[in-house]
Amino acid sequence: MYVPMPVIIFVGILILALALMAVRPRRDGKGWRDGDDLMRPPLSRVPAPAPRAVLAPRPGEMTPEATAQVAALLRDGQVISAVKLVRETTGLGLAEAKAIVDDMR
Repeated sequence: MYVPMPVIIFVGILILALALMAVRPRRDGKGWRDGDDLMRPPLSRVPAPAPRAVLAPRPGEMTPEATAQVAALLRDGQVISAVKLVRETTGLGLAEAKAIVDDMR
């Protein structure tokens, strides 16, 4: 298919102009280098959630409330959730938390 050279040049200049308009600074002084990247989705304005409090009084120990929650999770067959709860409340690693949950079964 034959396309005249002036048409190809015009399309190239048009694409270049659109690309330059996309990355140029705006009138308010903010540009793409100021965090206004056109390719990135907009950032969320919702603040990050506050860190959760640890239920255990000392590292490696579980409170009676946490033990009851783990027992309830095990009764419901939610072993993975129980291991996650043990890890969160005690600060132990995965293997230690799984051993505690296996002992409670």
